[in-house]
Amino acid sequence: MFQIKTKRLRLIPLNEDMLGMLRNSRPDLEKKLGLAPSDLQVSPEMQAEIAEALEFWQDFTHKHPDQYQWGTNWEIVHDQDNCAIGGIGLGGLPNKHGQVTVGYHIDPRRQRQGFAPEALAALRDWALQHPQCSKIMAFTPVENIPSQKVLSKCGFELLDEVEEGGMECYLWCYDGDTT
Repeated sequence: MFQIKTKRLRLIPLNEDMLGMLRNSRPDLEKKLGLAPSDLQVSPEMQAEIAEALEFWQDFTHKHPDQYQWGTNWEIVHDQDNCAIGGIGLGGLPNKHGQVTVGYHIDPRRQRQGFAPEALAALRDWALQHPQCSKIMAFTPVENIPSQKVLSKCGFELLDEVEEGGMECYLWCYDGDTT
């Protein structure tokens, strides 16, 4: 099974079948992946975003089975505990300008331990290894200071304040030239 390994984490992209399991039963997915039960905690707002994203992910992985990693959830697994602590993913194949978007979440019990920047840097570097990808974009609500710190720590630059999904957000970019 394809995955990205970091010092403390494994990022496992979910294919179409795995996404179906995620939709129906996280414990069944974790069992299939050989993970310890996570009891992953997700805020109601993030649950709504994930539910909406699942539609996109399942459609994308169905249409692009050989490139599913570009449009799916990647489980963020803490290696030592062998359990899921969050998710991260890209918003599809790079567009004609070489841009993709990224989003992520970490279980609140695992926040402030450096896992989000570790996962983001790993997925960012994986994406930028592909010649068709030259920029990673991210949106974060203006009030989400912790996420802004993660993006800044990973070399993303703040570009603008925009409306995204009905809320005021900052638009961030990583183009490989910043560190």
